[in-house]
Amino acid sequence: SVIREALKARNDYLYVLEMMGEEPLPFTLALTGKDEAEDAKEISNYFDLKNQKRAVKHNDYYSAWRSIFESKDILVIEKTSREPFGSDGFCLWFDVLPVIVVLSTGQAAERRLFTIMHELVHLGLRQSVFDGKINLNNNMNKIERYCDAVAGHTIAPFELLASCYQPNLTVDELVSKVRIKAKASRPAIAIQLKLAGYISEQQLRVYLKQLDQVRIAKNKGEAKIPASTRIISQYGRYFVQTVIAAVSHNAISATTAKNILGIKSTYKPSTLQDVQIHHLHIHLSLYILQS
Repeated sequence: SVIREALKARNDYLYVLEMMGEEPLPFTLALTGKDEAEDAKEISNYFDLKNQKRAVKHNDYYSAWRSIFESKDILVIEKTSREPFGSDGFCLWFDVLPVIVVLSTGQAAERRLFTIMHELVHLGLRQSVFDGKINLNNNMNKIERYCDAVAGHTIAPFELLASCYQPNLTVDELVSKVRIKAKASRPAIAIQLKLAGYISEQQLRVYLKQLDQVRIAKNKGEAKIPASTRIISQYGRYFVQTVIAAVSHNAISATTAKNILGIKSTYKPSTLQDVQIHHLHIHLSLYILQS
């Protein structure tokens, strides 16, 4: 069912682009699957990461990295579900508009950065993969480890970790030191430190648990998330931006836009307008931060 939803979102996006007279960029990232460091460099070159301004907001760089992916017409969708998939995400490869789905079953926004990077590696290897416990064979485990390694190299290369490492630093201090240069989330850096052998599996688990506890405490008592925020989180800034632009140019109707964005009849009548306003605020905030 989640794969079907992802395909529907992709078809909807292609339809809106067609109505606007636009074509998505071809997806030309091609990884070898043989050398983690070289494939990480290929990803860096593909997105021109050295010249990207990764503005940080409340979710610790995730939205900035997500926008970098979306600017290359990679569709990133978040799917919230109570079902225990035993997976953080999956991907569907197409030579135009490939799809990454983040299964946010209790997965904090900060941790989703490593998830989308991992799925990107699969796409670069021309793979459509549903990660997690559904795939438990030796061949898949090798691929999963390779994707983790490339994702880690892209986020925080080994030479960067080596330059920051000091044996007397705590895990949090080491992560914070790397984060200044890596422009990536704390969990993503911690995972890479474990993969590189600088911290143990136990230290990683304890640290990620501590981050989750801080997040839960911070979110406790916060107001209910508005529908407009959930919609933008689910489909991404570029997707919503394109749908809103299509309505503004009379390329699609407001009713069609509501259907595409999943705005139900039970939502308040102004939800589409709220999405437009909320999107504008995000756009202006990112522009100010990047400037």
